[in-house]
Amino acid sequence: AVPVIDRGDQRFQPIWFEDLGKALVVCLDSPEVNHQVVELAGEQVLTVRELIDRLQKCTQRERPAVGVPSAIAR
Repeated sequence: AVPVIDRGDQRFQPIWFEDLGKALVVCLDSPEVNHQVVELAGEQVLTVRELIDRLQKCTQRERPAVGVPSAIAR
């Protein structure tokens, strides 16, 4: 089983590692982002449950997603 917090409907924006690396280089070379918080995310918005479904299809390993109440997960 794959545990998910509550219903797994939390939004998630995965970013490709090469895109992240390029963005970090741009930030390091840009003095205007010095001491700034930069939020980096991919374009596509998925829920945690959608992400788990995609990973299961890629790995061909189907496991049931089991909701865990956030109060218990804390």
